[in-house]
Amino acid sequence: MIKLSTRELAELKGCTQRNIKLLAQSGKLCGEITKNEKNRPAYQFALDALEPELQIKYYRQHGFELPKELCKPKKPQPVKESKPLDAYTAAQREEISRWIDILKDWQSYRAHRKDKESADTEYIAQCRDKYPDIHISRDILYSRQRAYKANDYDGLVDKRGIGRKGKSSFPDEIKDLFLYLYLDERALPISKCYEATKLAIGQQRPELLGRMPSYDTMYRWANEYSKPVACLAREGDKAFSDRYGIFVDRFYDCMDSNDYWIADGHTIDVISKADDGSDRHHRMTLSAFLDARSGIYVGWVVTDHPSSDATIFALRKAIQRYGIPKNIYVDNGREYLNIDIGGTGHRRASKVKIDLPTPILQRLGIQMTNALPRNAQAKIIEREFRNFTFLSRLFDSYCGSNVVAKPEKLKHKLKAGNIPTDGELTQVINEMIDGYFNMQPYNGKVVADRRKTKMQVYMDHLPQTVRRAAPDDLYLLMMRSTRAQTVGKNGVYLTVCGERLYYHSDDLLVNWTGKKVYLRYDPEDLRSVRVYDADEKYIMTVPLISDLMLDYGASKDEVRTAMQQKRRWRNQAKHLADIQREQAVAQYGPINVLDIFVRAAHVNNEGLLLPSDGNTNNITEITPVPQSERTRVAAGDSGVVIDIERMIRNRLKREEQIR
Repeated sequence: MIKLSTRELAELKGCTQRNIKLLAQSGKLCGEITKNEKNRPAYQFALDALEPELQIKYYRQHGFELPKELCKPKKPQPVKESKPLDAYTAAQREEISRWIDILKDWQSYRAHRKDKESADTEYIAQCRDKYPDIHISRDILYSRQRAYKANDYDGLVDKRGIGRKGKSSFPDEIKDLFLYLYLDERALPISKCYEATKLAIGQQRPELLGRMPSYDTMYRWANEYSKPVACLAREGDKAFSDRYGIFVDRFYDCMDSNDYWIADGHTIDVISKADDGSDRHHRMTLSAFLDARSGIYVGWVVTDHPSSDATIFALRKAIQRYGIPKNIYVDNGREYLNIDIGGTGHRRASKVKIDLPTPILQRLGIQMTNALPRNAQAKIIEREFRNFTFLSRLFDSYCGSNVVAKPEKLKHKLKAGNIPTDGELTQVINEMIDGYFNMQPYNGKVVADRRKTKMQVYMDHLPQTVRRAAPDDLYLLMMRSTRAQTVGKNGVYLTVCGERLYYHSDDLLVNWTGKKVYLRYDPEDLRSVRVYDADEKYIMTVPLISDLMLDYGASKDEVRTAMQQKRRWRNQAKHLADIQREQAVAQYGPINVLDIFVRAAHVNNEGLLLPSDGNTNNITEITPVPQSERTRVAAGDSGVVIDIERMIRNRLKREEQIR
């Protein structure tokens, strides 16, 4: 057992020896009286009888190991669930990607060095020069490395200030009362709601007056609150229906070696017919991507409607088969220079600032290069399309690229019905591209590869690292995006073939109406869209609302279903407003706004009345009437003398003057 002297205990506690002796004499310290070396009485204190903090301090000062009973049990660390990249904003995803590159570069730098510490110091110095805006140290590198191994993207993001975002230090009772007054059907201005809140708190909860927020804070509360719910509660059904009520839309008619890939479209010189057996004849278009190094077709799609959707389908097919390229080279067509694919290229930018989504190519890390206008020589794919004309000539319905090249017997063959369907034409093209055109001898500029097939050249020059994406990630990355749009009465919409398709859910209408969002969607599946906020952070997936899009000849059942949707949404908004009111009523009881202001006016008027105790020392009466005249008036004498005779004389005098 360890025992301490008075001096040792005083040093341990940081006080005087006299203080220790007084504590021992009063019984507040348990000490044993012994004889010291001078045969004088002295105190000895057992270390085990002291507070745990003093025991730990003594063991640490002397370098002793702490006993088990003094060791605090370690709290089990909660296992963090890794969040998908969609849960982060575009800026945060860029920060995560940069830290991953730094960590990989760091591990590669120190892999072949024996002295890891000096290697870390050198690499940190290089990083500080390369990334002056990032604070990098050894501890930060190791902590980021642990987070990266644990798939914890939160550990790779600077979260300073994020934890406090959206939080308030004001009591919920104040906010609930303010929203109760704000959602009142009297539709008081926000300034009056603020004033009424302050008065009501002073009357019923004066202890909260010191924590009253400012007017700006309550103004922000009102603006952040659900606009549809506030409109219904403050302005009634008519305003709600006009501004935020769901409306029924009607159609007016019944209504696609990896350094550089080159993209273009080619109209196939073959007349085909639709698969549904109709007599409509048309020419299909091939939208394709060509590998510049080998000349193989990496991805393509045959469509009767060339558009940006067809470009995305062809690119997705190419990436699934051959990986993600570094660059693509395209012309200035609308199917490529789209805001959500690669940008506007050489097209003149709009002077109006528009919120645009992150393009698909940027999400995939692909650099897009645009050919100069009227510079077809830069695109070797157009020369490959001339070789593709060989296949078109093999069909009976070959029509040529112009009137001069059209065969003379084409009209007779069309009358005879020698016309392939769209499906038959597409199947032939798919088989010929894979099994014939991609296996043709290489005819590019590299002489050393001339004796190889195009596919052999592609495989020979394929880099060791091919960038690929998991099918689910690729699906998300290559979804089409819309411009930023404001969530309206019917939610959000896509414009397809000149008509709008509407999507919404209760959560979207309640919490996001009036706010800017982006949409991402799959052109092959328009049953739902993914909604992202202004920072491109995933919010929710909302379905297509087909019940609200009717023809003018819609049946009664279809109209009834649409009206049920309108009423259901209105009832949902009313229910949310009632819940908000009930929260305040549960704390304050029924609230009479008129009574709040009347009581406040009564309190303010109490100090304005004259005293009624008869003490008039401080009251001065002011009057211009002399004391003698006030006495006659009090006695009933007005003090005014009327001379009738003088009045008659004056009248006669005026009459004479007139004559």
